Amino acid sequence: MVHGDNWSRRTKRSHRLFCLDLSNKRNATLVLLSGTLVALVLLTARYRLAHPDDHPFGRAGSSIGSQAYQPAFHWRVQQSTDDHSTQAGTNTQGATIDDQLDNYNPDSDDTWMDLDGWDDPYLEKQEDPRWNPLVYDKRPITELTIKSCVLPPGIYDMCTPEDALRGKWVRVERDLNRNVGMYYLYLFERRLLPNSKAPVITNLTLLTHSPTSDDLSGDGLWVEVSESIRTGVWPRMPSMFLHYQLTEQSVVRDARKSSPSSNAGQLEPITEIDVIYGGNEVKPLWGFEDTGTFITGGEDDDKKFVLETGKGQRFGSRLTVRRTSTPVPKAPTLRFSKDGKFTILQVADLHFSVGPGECRDLDPERERECRKVGSDIYTIEWLKSAIKEANPSLIVLSGDQLNGQKTSWSSPSTILKWAPILWEAKIPWTVIFGNHDGEIDLPTSEQMTLLESMPYFVGEAGPNIGGTGNYVRSIKSWDSSNTTLFNLYFLDSHANLKSFNFWDKGYDFIKPAQINWFKGKSSRVQPIKRPYSPPRGAKAAEPQAGEEELSAYTQPTSTKGRPKTGGKPKGGSKKPATRPRPPLKSAYGDEDAAIDVASSRVAAIEAAAGGGGGDDSGPTGYEDDRLAGDDRRRSRRRVKRQWEEEAPVREEEEGEFEEPGLEGTADPTEQNDVESPSSGGGYGNDKETEDLPPEGSSNDEYGDIEEEEEFGLEPTVLPAGPTRANPMTAKPNAITFFHIPLPESYDSPIDVGADGKRLLVGERFEGNGASKTNSGMFDTALAQQGELLADESEIKDEFWEGEFSAPTSGRPEVKVVANGHCHISEDCRRVKGVWLCFGGGASYSGYGKAGFARRMRVYELSDYGETIETYKLLDTLKQIDRVKLAGEGALGSRQR
Repeated sequence: MVHGDNWSRRTKRSHRLFCLDLSNKRNATLVLLSGTLVALVLLTARYRLAHPDDHPFGRAGSSIGSQAYQPAFHWRVQQSTDDHSTQAGTNTQGATIDDQLDNYNPDSDDTWMDLDGWDDPYLEKQEDPRWNPLVYDKRPITELTIKSCVLPPGIYDMCTPEDALRGKWVRVERDLNRNVGMYYLYLFERRLLPNSKAPVITNLTLLTHSPTSDDLSGDGLWVEVSESIRTGVWPRMPSMFLHYQLTEQSVVRDARKSSPSSNAGQLEPITEIDVIYGGNEVKPLWGFEDTGTFITGGEDDDKKFVLETGKGQRFGSRLTVRRTSTPVPKAPTLRFSKDGKFTILQVADLHFSVGPGECRDLDPERERECRKVGSDIYTIEWLKSAIKEANPSLIVLSGDQLNGQKTSWSSPSTILKWAPILWEAKIPWTVIFGNHDGEIDLPTSEQMTLLESMPYFVGEAGPNIGGTGNYVRSIKSWDSSNTTLFNLYFLDSHANLKSFNFWDKGYDFIKPAQINWFKGKSSRVQPIKRPYSPPRGAKAAEPQAGEEELSAYTQPTSTKGRPKTGGKPKGGSKKPATRPRPPLKSAYGDEDAAIDVASSRVAAIEAAAGGGGGDDSGPTGYEDDRLAGDDRRRSRRRVKRQWEEEAPVREEEEGEFEEPGLEGTADPTEQNDVESPSSGGGYGNDKETEDLPPEGSSNDEYGDIEEEEEFGLEPTVLPAGPTRANPMTAKPNAITFFHIPLPESYDSPIDVGADGKRLLVGERFEGNGASKTNSGMFDTALAQQGELLADESEIKDEFWEGEFSAPTSGRPEVKVVANGHCHISEDCRRVKGVWLCFGGGASYSGYGKAGFARRMRVYELSDYGETIETYKLLDTLKQIDRVKLAGEGALGSRQR
């Protein structure tokens, strides 16, 4: 009881400490004095932050508008009719600035008030004007001002000017002091009202000194905004003031009339202003132009970030302006070329920031080069080279374009580092989002809205089924039949799992609604006769509306510089250091095949004698394949030692080693003879030696790399598919893109080819990057949706609501799943007939591994989508691990 009383007293005491009774006069006075003190501190800080020279360079005149708190400063700059020289401070009659200020009345009827009107039909009054740089508003801007505030506008708007005589002030939603100032600073704009004869803004300039004739050009009135655009920057910088030029409407009209294009050029009114953050590699939005002057981060900024030293805290900010509406080029319909080819370049994990980025995990030479320009710029140059080398028909950025983690604090500016590279290439492009893209600043839905406004972009937000960016894009035939020959599914794999358990969040997973959506879209795909052949006398498809800008766009058809299927990649390949001598041929193609058949037999004999081992896969290859892995590897090493000891004897016999009576089991659906992508034990040994995992590394760190050494297994038999010899009516092949890999990329048995080898190409140097939750995307959707319809009458034309899926059979419709996320994983493995492939890290700004070159994955579709080949393009422009994943003679067939 005493214990309970003590607890009650302590509770009441704590309550008194944290919950003041404001009905008590003493407490109320204390709170009032505390609030007053905080306000005084903030106001003092604001005053102390003001630069001693924070005052306009011009002379105070009348205010802009009868209720404006900001004083305006005016002077005329006119062109002399004799020598066209610019004179600042006097007009053609010799009047001084002071005379013009005295005679100029901004509220006079003949200048500002609503009279005859601006003769354009676009001046419709908006009831709720809001700043949106993605929507073109034709109304010219007539006034600008800058306001600072201690609290952000979202909490309490202390910034917006109060006068509204000539329309509402609209705030440009970019904090000029973001990450560089102690409080908030915003630019405000006001537009021309209907029937107003007010002059319009046609030019902007930023000055840190009193203006001269060289600073201000053109005929018109220049106005200096009274508040410095650097107000509140800390550490402080010299004051900088915004000046804007006002031009009479009649002058603009005359310039338009005299132009063949009806464009007034630099006399066209400014219709929108934007702010971008970062260095010169950040480009303006489409249709905007850069004013060219850094507000912060310029040459006069002592605290700008310096690459050589890594010191500094300000990356830069600039104003950009839009004058007229610039048509956004529309990407052409995705089509195969006339010879049936289409190339996709996958760019994974750019990890860009507002600043220059961090050069990560590079060898010394690369790191020196990278640090000279910054990792983001270094990656941009590599991206340009990759686009030129691969000559893609479509570019897919497969997530984590933004680094997140507090470095990409302005999503629009970070996007404007890499997006202009793609639209300048005039190649269709699209994105999926990764776990870092929506960490800070804009959510992915708003990022998609921004991307949809850009040239040649072919993505979309998609339906509201979970995440942003669930959509399908079809690749059509080149001819006028517009037959869909290939499908690309894009899904949002989300970010980190939202959980109350702080220690066990992990990655999110593909939602049931997305799985249902995928199954519904797949069930609506119309089957075609495969392989496809263009109709006789077919004509090329006509460009659709808006595609005229890209009428010269053609799909790449040349194979110049590309290795033939089954051959070595461009530049040759290096054999592993453990095999310096030429391989000895056997009935299985090379010495490793012979070693592995023999070791499999040894393991089987040992298993029969009670020593473990035995067959580790069922008839379909979907059973657990690791039951006898250790015994098989021990047997393989023992047989290999004996093989190497007997090598001199075999070389002298000039014959090929054969074990009679051992015939491989062929996949009955594969018909063509195509060589394997590489010789040696396992697939994909076209690696450079330094890319191999270090000796003694564990599977926990580098993944299941040892599975490449498993041979002599029961081949995985898939249902028959369309071939030239056996055409079928089937759904077109497809590739699915999403960022975070599925659990099946790590824990599912790998299919076995006809030669007894695991269908695994490439390497991994990191652990499991999948979600811990398996939502069934692979088993219930990807592996279940076959390419053959069980009953063609079951095709459903209307949008699928989730209650129905057309029954299918045959091989999976989706032949490849393309993921990003894991930067030093770049392998492809086949599971239940579906290839699960990683793109590998493309950027020097993302984590990597010394000696592991940055790379991008290329998918080459040929034979109108029947054949899917892939290879990795290194930053040295060397191609490695070229392999055919689907089509006649694909990897895993009897003869390649």
